[in-house]
Amino acid sequence: MKPASPRQLDALRFVAQQIRDVGYPPTIREIGTHVGIRSTNGVNEHLMALARKGLLALAPAYSMHSRGRVPTELGWQAAGINKPAAPPQRPQATSVPVVEVNLGWRCVECNAHTFDPTKPCFMCGRRKRGAA
Repeated sequence: MKPASPRQLDALRFVAQQIRDVGYPPTIREIGTHVGIRSTNGVNEHLMALARKGLLALAPAYSMHSRGRVPTELGWQAAGINKPAAPPQRPQATSVPVVEVNLGWRCVECNAHTFDPTKPCFMCGRRKRGAA
């Protein structure tokens, strides 16, 4: 099998640096911008060649995703970058409580919702209110 081309090694180094510095792999477009390839298909061909050479693998957390490729042990060595201690983790979503809001009143002038009919409208300053 042929050794990796300089452009392929550049892409591999960029993926490894991004994982080390940010904690997750770059997108295919980010790799293309860094390497100088405008076509995402061209970038994907380089990444597939690196995968065939055993330097890249699909990350389980990012499978079927534009950030889905991470260097293998051999890939980290070929890139010349020390592998981070912890594997890249996807950020965890935070839960946000859903609250029911009764908008109740509307301003007669600007039709903005208001919560207190005794205060002036926050949009136009008028005091006249109408029911919702």
